[in-house]
Amino acid sequence: MKTVLVAGASGLVGKSVMTLLKDKGFSVRTLSHSLPTDIAKERYNWSPDTGEIDIRCFDGVDHVINLSGAGVFDHWWTTSYKEKIIKSRTLSTSLLADTIVKYDYPIRTFINPSGISFYGNDTGDRWVDENSPTTQEFLARVVQLWEGSLLNHELKTRKVCLRFGIVLSDQGGALTQMATPVKYGVGSPFASGKQYISWIHIQDVTNMILFAIENNTVQGIYNAVAPDPVTNEAMIQGIADRLHKKLWAPSVPGFVMNLALGKERAAILLGGNRVKGTKMQDAGFQFQYKTLAEALHSFF
Repeated sequence: MKTVLVAGASGLVGKSVMTLLKDKGFSVRTLSHSLPTDIAKERYNWSPDTGEIDIRCFDGVDHVINLSGAGVFDHWWTTSYKEKIIKSRTLSTSLLADTIVKYDYPIRTFINPSGISFYGNDTGDRWVDENSPTTQEFLARVVQLWEGSLLNHELKTRKVCLRFGIVLSDQGGALTQMATPVKYGVGSPFASGKQYISWIHIQDVTNMILFAIENNTVQGIYNAVAPDPVTNEAMIQGIADRLHKKLWAPSVPGFVMNLALGKERAAILLGGNRVKGTKMQDAGFQFQYKTLAEALHSFF
């Protein structure tokens, strides 16, 4: 039986990954403190901020998945919270990698998520892929540091960074936030509505992580996005159609979003990225939900 250590497992993707791994017969351990014991019976303490970790968590482990990271929309972007966003990702990755190297644990795979924000807040309708350039906007720099903490580390194991798009799930996250106002008849696109959303179904992103574990040829950076990016307007309309609701409210003006979220955070929603995920498909991954219609049908 293969053993997987999951850090930051209490989030949306973490819970889904833990459940899938358990169903597939993996032995699962976690460094998350809030996960129910029926999913992960072996839980270990750690503190990336102070560099403390219970090294017993690595005994017999084959694969490490690090999903740690402070929520981007959980707090106003003060200087201190920006620092927390960065450190919660880089310190956790470095602590895991440093410990593996220090004690020479024979870890086969280290999987780290990152994000398509690497490409900047707004690339318009231009397609971008793993070879496209980055920017110096805040979240782009977060991804650069986040990926660098693993890819530039001396750790000699197979390293995989998955740049997550917007993860769609009926258990929380972006889809729930977009669908709630639509249910009450007040949902509407953001600003022009023409900005692209590169999304991925929660089941596909979970399956992709498992695929990365099981396929030794998967190494380096991959965009974790479905083949069907859509505009913000199409996303909201698609949700409304599935819920059998009409959209009566006008588009939310950009200045309103700037006031509600702050200019930097609002820029993420007012911009967009049209991202290709063909590299993962070329590696042999099969999407279960290729189109937005298929994804929404699974939820509503």
